[in-house]
Amino acid sequence: MAPPKQWAPASERGPTVSQKTLGALTKGIADELRRLTSGNTTWRVYHDHGGGSQRLWAHGGDRAHTSSNLGGVDVLLGDAESGEAVLVLEIEESACPPKRLLGDVCALALCDGVTASSDARRYALTPRTELWVCYPANPDGHQRERNARALARLRESWSGPFPFCVRLVESDGPQSLAATVCAALCDWATR
Repeated sequence: MAPPKQWAPASERGPTVSQKTLGALTKGIADELRRLTSGNTTWRVYHDHGGGSQRLWAHGGDRAHTSSNLGGVDVLLGDAESGEAVLVLEIEESACPPKRLLGDVCALALCDGVTASSDARRYALTPRTELWVCYPANPDGHQRERNARALARLRESWSGPFPFCVRLVESDGPQSLAATVCAALCDWATR
Protein backbone atom coordinates (compact mmCIF):
# COMPACT_ATOMS: atom_id res chain seq x y z
CA MET A 1 0.00 0.00 0.00
CA ALA A 2 1.37 3.43 -0.96
CA PRO A 3 1.87 6.06 1.77
CA PRO A 4 -0.65 8.93 1.91
CA LYS A 5 0.02 11.74 -0.54
CA GLN A 6 1.21 14.23 2.11
CA TRP A 7 3.91 11.77 3.22
CA ALA A 8 5.46 11.36 -0.21
CA PRO A 9 9.27 11.56 -0.39
CA ALA A 10 10.64 15.06 -0.95
CA SER A 11 11.66 14.12 -4.50
CA GLU A 12 7.97 13.53 -5.32
CA ARG A 13 6.55 16.63 -3.59
CA GLY A 14 7.70 19.16 -6.16
CA PRO A 15 9.95 22.19 -5.86
CA THR A 16 10.73 23.81 -2.56
CA VAL A 17 11.67 27.41 -1.96
CA SER A 18 15.26 28.13 -0.95
CA GLN A 19 16.33 31.06 1.19
CA LYS A 20 17.58 32.81 -1.96
CA THR A 21 14.16 32.41 -3.64
CA LEU A 22 12.41 33.46 -0.43
CA GLY A 23 14.40 36.68 -0.34
CA ALA A 24 13.57 37.45 -3.95
CA LEU A 25 9.87 36.75 -3.39
CA THR A 26 9.62 38.91 -0.26
CA LYS A 27 11.71 41.72 -1.73
CA GLY A 28 9.67 41.74 -4.96
CA ILE A 29 6.40 42.02 -3.02
CA ALA A 30 7.86 44.78 -0.80
CA ASP A 31 9.07 46.64 -3.90
CA GLU A 32 5.57 46.48 -5.41
CA LEU A 33 4.10 47.81 -2.13
CA ARG A 34 6.66 50.66 -2.18
CA ARG A 35 5.64 51.51 -5.74
CA LEU A 36 1.93 51.47 -4.88
CA THR A 37 2.35 53.65 -1.77
CA SER A 38 5.02 56.05 -3.06
CA GLY A 39 2.54 58.95 -3.04
CA ASN A 40 2.21 58.82 0.75
CA THR A 41 5.34 60.45 2.20
CA THR A 42 4.74 59.27 5.78
CA TRP A 43 4.43 55.57 4.92
CA ARG A 44 7.49 53.33 5.21
CA VAL A 45 7.85 49.84 3.74
CA TYR A 46 10.14 47.38 5.49
CA HIS A 47 10.90 43.79 4.51
CA ASP A 48 12.77 40.85 5.91
CA HIS A 49 14.81 38.65 3.51
CA GLY A 50 16.45 39.72 0.28
CA GLY A 51 18.54 42.76 -0.61
CA GLY A 52 18.08 45.89 1.49
CA SER A 53 16.21 43.97 4.15
CA GLN A 54 16.15 44.29 7.91
CA ARG A 55 14.86 42.10 10.69
CA LEU A 56 11.23 42.79 11.57
CA TRP A 57 9.92 41.68 14.95
CA ALA A 58 6.57 41.54 16.67
CA HIS A 59 7.38 41.96 20.35
CA GLY A 60 5.66 42.09 23.69
CA GLY A 61 6.49 44.70 26.28
CA ASP A 62 7.75 48.25 26.13
CA ARG A 63 11.02 47.62 24.33
CA ALA A 64 12.14 45.56 21.38
CA HIS A 65 14.57 42.98 22.66
CA THR A 66 15.39 39.36 21.92
CA SER A 67 13.69 38.36 25.17
CA SER A 68 10.41 40.00 24.11
CA ASN A 69 10.23 38.76 20.49
CA LEU A 70 7.03 36.90 19.70
CA GLY A 71 7.82 36.30 16.04
CA GLY A 72 9.20 37.68 12.84
CA VAL A 73 7.32 39.66 10.20
CA ASP A 74 8.00 39.48 6.46
CA VAL A 75 6.70 42.85 5.18
CA LEU A 76 5.51 45.89 7.14
CA LEU A 77 3.90 49.09 5.91
CA GLY A 78 4.08 51.59 8.75
CA ASP A 79 2.89 55.17 9.09
CA ALA A 80 5.91 57.06 10.46
CA GLU A 81 3.72 60.02 11.46
CA SER A 82 1.09 58.15 13.50
CA GLY A 83 3.27 55.21 14.54
CA GLU A 84 0.61 52.81 13.29
CA ALA A 85 1.18 49.57 11.40
CA VAL A 86 -1.01 49.91 8.31
CA LEU A 87 -0.38 46.54 6.66
CA VAL A 88 1.59 43.46 7.73
CA LEU A 89 2.29 40.62 5.31
CA GLU A 90 3.28 37.12 6.33
CA ILE A 91 4.44 35.30 3.23
CA GLU A 92 4.37 31.53 3.57
CA GLU A 93 6.10 30.23 0.47
CA SER A 94 4.92 26.65 0.96
CA ALA A 95 1.85 25.00 2.47
CA CYS A 96 0.39 26.90 5.40
CA PRO A 97 -1.20 24.46 7.84
CA PRO A 98 -3.48 25.87 10.57
CA LYS A 99 -0.70 25.71 13.18
CA ARG A 100 1.50 28.07 11.13
CA LEU A 101 -1.44 30.33 10.25
CA LEU A 102 -2.52 30.60 13.89
CA GLY A 103 1.09 31.22 14.96
CA ASP A 104 1.37 34.13 12.51
CA VAL A 105 -1.95 35.60 13.66
CA CYS A 106 -1.44 35.08 17.40
CA ALA A 107 2.11 36.49 17.45
CA LEU A 108 0.70 39.76 16.11
CA ALA A 109 -2.49 39.65 18.15
CA LEU A 110 -0.48 39.36 21.35
CA CYS A 111 2.30 41.81 20.51
CA ASP A 112 2.68 45.39 21.70
CA GLY A 113 4.36 46.60 18.53
CA VAL A 114 6.41 45.80 15.45
CA THR A 115 9.92 47.18 15.00
CA ALA A 116 12.51 47.09 12.24
CA SER A 117 16.23 46.71 12.90
CA SER A 118 16.98 49.60 10.52
CA ASP A 119 15.54 52.38 12.67
CA ALA A 120 14.12 53.06 16.11
CA ARG A 121 10.48 53.31 15.01
CA ARG A 122 7.90 51.17 16.72
CA TYR A 123 4.60 50.56 14.97
CA ALA A 124 1.45 49.77 16.94
CA LEU A 125 -1.21 47.40 15.69
CA THR A 126 -4.66 48.96 15.76
CA PRO A 127 -8.15 47.89 14.64
CA ARG A 128 -7.30 49.54 11.29
CA THR A 129 -4.19 47.38 10.80
CA GLU A 130 -4.51 44.60 8.24
CA LEU A 131 -2.60 41.33 8.51
CA TRP A 132 -2.39 39.30 5.34
CA VAL A 133 -1.23 35.70 5.52
CA CYS A 134 -0.20 34.82 1.96
CA TYR A 135 0.38 31.23 0.87
CA PRO A 136 0.07 28.83 -2.07
CA ALA A 137 -2.88 26.45 -2.01
CA ASN A 138 -2.43 22.74 -2.00
CA PRO A 139 -3.69 20.93 -5.12
CA ASP A 140 -6.54 19.21 -3.28
CA GLY A 141 -8.07 22.51 -2.11
CA HIS A 142 -8.81 21.43 1.47
CA GLN A 143 -6.30 23.94 2.85
CA ARG A 144 -8.58 26.92 2.17
CA GLU A 145 -11.49 25.47 4.14
CA ARG A 146 -9.29 24.19 6.96
CA ASN A 147 -7.55 27.57 7.43
CA ALA A 148 -10.80 29.53 7.19
CA ARG A 149 -12.33 27.28 9.90
CA ALA A 150 -9.26 27.64 12.15
CA LEU A 151 -9.30 31.44 11.80
CA ALA A 152 -13.06 31.55 12.49
CA ARG A 153 -12.58 29.46 15.65
CA LEU A 154 -9.82 31.78 16.84
CA ARG A 155 -12.07 34.82 16.34
CA GLU A 156 -14.93 33.08 18.19
CA SER A 157 -12.74 32.18 21.15
CA TRP A 158 -11.10 35.61 21.42
CA SER A 159 -12.63 37.62 24.27
CA GLY A 160 -13.66 40.98 22.88
CA PRO A 161 -13.12 42.31 19.39
CA PHE A 162 -10.24 40.90 17.38
CA PRO A 163 -7.37 43.44 17.46
CA PHE A 164 -7.00 43.82 13.67
CA CYS A 165 -8.30 42.62 10.31
CA VAL A 166 -6.94 39.29 9.02
CA ARG A 167 -7.05 38.39 5.34
CA LEU A 168 -5.97 35.10 3.79
CA VAL A 169 -4.38 35.58 0.36
CA GLU A 170 -4.17 32.22 -1.35
CA SER A 171 -2.59 31.54 -4.74
CA ASP A 172 -3.13 28.56 -7.01
CA GLY A 173 0.39 27.32 -6.32
CA PRO A 174 3.92 28.38 -5.37
CA GLN A 175 4.74 29.76 -8.82
CA SER A 176 1.78 32.18 -8.78
CA LEU A 177 2.15 33.40 -5.19
CA ALA A 178 4.02 36.65 -5.99
CA ALA A 179 1.58 37.57 -8.79
CA THR A 180 -1.44 36.82 -6.58
CA VAL A 181 -0.12 38.93 -3.69
CA CYS A 182 0.84 41.81 -6.01
CA ALA A 183 -2.64 41.75 -7.60
CA ALA A 184 -4.22 41.85 -4.12
CA LEU A 185 -1.95 44.80 -3.21
CA CYS A 186 -3.04 46.67 -6.36
CA ASP A 187 -6.70 46.13 -5.40
CA TRP A 188 -5.97 47.24 -1.82
CA ALA A 189 -4.14 50.40 -2.98
CA THR A 190 -7.02 51.52 -5.22
CA ARG A 191 -9.88 51.12 -2.74
